[in-house]
Amino acid sequence: MIKNKNPSNFPPGPWPVPFLGTVFTKMDFRTMAKLAEVYGKVFSLRVSSDKIVIISGYKMVKEALITQNAKCPSVSQIFILKRSISLSNGYLWRSHRKFAAFHLRMFGEGKKSLEHSIQQKCVYLCDAFKTEKGPFNPLTILNGAVSNTLYNVCPRLLEYLPGPHQTIFSNYKKITNFLRGEIIKHKDDWDPSNPLLFFFSTEKEVIGQSRQPCLADRVKMPYTDAVIHEIQRLGDVVPLGFPKKAVKDTTLGGYFIPKGTAVSTILSSVLHDPNEWETPDTFNPGHFLTENGQFRKRDAFLPFSSGNIL
Repeated sequence: MIKNKNPSNFPPGPWPVPFLGTVFTKMDFRTMAKLAEVYGKVFSLRVSSDKIVIISGYKMVKEALITQNAKCPSVSQIFILKRSISLSNGYLWRSHRKFAAFHLRMFGEGKKSLEHSIQQKCVYLCDAFKTEKGPFNPLTILNGAVSNTLYNVCPRLLEYLPGPHQTIFSNYKKITNFLRGEIIKHKDDWDPSNPLLFFFSTEKEVIGQSRQPCLADRVKMPYTDAVIHEIQRLGDVVPLGFPKKAVKDTTLGGYFIPKGTAVSTILSSVLHDPNEWETPDTFNPGHFLTENGQFRKRDAFLPFSSGNIL
C-alpha cells in the first residue's frame, strides 16, 4: 500500500481500486479526453501498481515531448512486449533502431525504387476508379493498393513487426465504419450536376498528362500537400501516443513526476486543439495554407507523436 501511494504533488486522477488500480477505466482516447476535462491537462492513472501520467492539449504535449524530451526520451516497458523497437529503451532501443533502419534502406526506403513502385500502383488505382460508374465505395480498392505497395517493399513483414502501424490496423474498423457512413450520406445527397467532391486547384497544380506526379513536384502542389496533411490531422490515426518513461525527476504543468513514471499523450487532443486550429473538428485544408496559397507547416501537427520514438 505504501508503494502505491502517490508522491507529493503528483497529478490527480480517478480513485484507484485497491490492488487493481484504475483497471475499469477504458484506455481509449475518448475516455482519456473526458478525464482531461475533469482532472486537467495533466492527470494520472494506475494500472495495478504502475502509475502512468496522461498529457492532453498541444501546450502540455509540446512541453513533455519536445521541451523536456531530454528528461523523457525512452519508451516505457510497463507492457508485456518489451523487446521491440517501439516498446524498449536505452541501449536495446538504439540497437533495434539501427538494425531496422539498415534493413528498411535495403527494402527501398529513401530510394527512387520505392517511389517508382508507388507510381506504378497509382496507375492501377486510377484505372480501377475509371471502371466505376457513379458513386462507389473506394475503401476496398484503396486498401488493396496500399497493401500491395507495402507488401512489395517488405512482404508479410508488417504483420510481425510491432510498432505504430499495429495501432493503425486496430483502428481500421472504426475508420472504415465512419467512412462508410459518410459515403452513404453522400449517396443520398448526390446530385450529378453538382458533385460534392473537392478538386485540387488544377489551374495552379497541373503537372501535365505526359507523366505522373513525383516527390520532386511536391513544392509545386501546395493544395494537394495541404489536403494530405489535413486528412492525417482529422483522421486520428494514432490518437494515443506510445508511453515514455521519465529518466529523471521532473515537473510538468506544476506537478511532480518522479523518475521511472510512464508518461503518455493524447495526440487527438493536439490535432483538435481549438487554440491551435481555426476549425478543429472540420475538414479544412486551409489549416496548412498561407494567405497566398502556399503550404505552411504547423507546430501542432503531431499525427504520429514526436520525440525519440523511432
